[in-house]
Amino acid sequence: MGNPLRITLLLLIFLLSVLIILLPQIPILSQQLIFVAAILITGIPHGAMDHLIYFKSNTQIHSTTFSKIKSFILKYIPPMVVYGIIWWIFPWFALLVFLMLSAYHFAETDLLPLQLSNNYFTVLLQLIYGIVIITNLLIPHPVEVLAVLSALPKSNYYIPLLTDFFAKSSNLPLYLILGWMAFLSLKLYNLNMLSSKQKTIIIIQTIILPIILNKLPLFLGFALYFGLWHSVISLQSIYQHLYQDDKSIKKFITSAIPFTLVAFAGILILIVLGNYNGNLNQASMALFIGIAVLTLPHLSVMSELFQDSKKL
Repeated sequence: MGNPLRITLLLLIFLLSVLIILLPQIPILSQQLIFVAAILITGIPHGAMDHLIYFKSNTQIHSTTFSKIKSFILKYIPPMVVYGIIWWIFPWFALLVFLMLSAYHFAETDLLPLQLSNNYFTVLLQLIYGIVIITNLLIPHPVEVLAVLSALPKSNYYIPLLTDFFAKSSNLPLYLILGWMAFLSLKLYNLNMLSSKQKTIIIIQTIILPIILNKLPLFLGFALYFGLWHSVISLQSIYQHLYQDDKSIKKFITSAIPFTLVAFAGILILIVLGNYNGNLNQASMALFIGIAVLTLPHLSVMSELFQDSKKL
């Protein structure tokens, strides 16, 4: 599913990565601005369609528009509030939960072409791949990661522990990539529904992306993976799910605008109320928390979409 787009994006990301590596080092402020731009342009909009996905998945349950909206709000808002409170009281625990949920969600999107059945082995496969992605994104960049995490409470206690962990885990991303290669090869060997070409694409994709994240600076790697890869592929899946009969790009874009603006406003308020006085690391952390809170119910909605996609 979506192989032409995936191949195009993979080639584009590879070429951009080579260009970034060959160019002189990009200033950290410019990297952060590119990171923010990626979130604003594709990251948040790809989550702004959740209400429409939910409405389509529950057409037989709710007969009126008001009933649909009420049900969506009750499904979407409470988890955000609870998770926001957890971030306020237990930020380091909330961070760990977010990383694990993100790992699973990234894998769910990246491995969708495998058309995996719902079982414990699939969950394990997705978690392993997601951990490979998160590990290669974070561990090779201890300076940037620790600088952002220093904005969290009790950082004086946790930062030294993380510094020691990063120092002892420098080779972990490579080992995980090698382990993933072996694990995936065994799975693909027994997966007869895919052609050799499809299997090759999956192997290249799931090996190239972690290596790129490993080699690029943190903010640029995240911008390319999340903004140009994950969000664009998710937007394609959403578009195909919502507009199977009416292929209207204009209608699709227009539908994303209201909740995109709401999300923009919410994150902006969070940053302004934080009064960060030009501290980019604290502002980045606030942006990160805002995205995390928005992401929790989004994961559930997207999982329903991916399950529906496998039935088609």
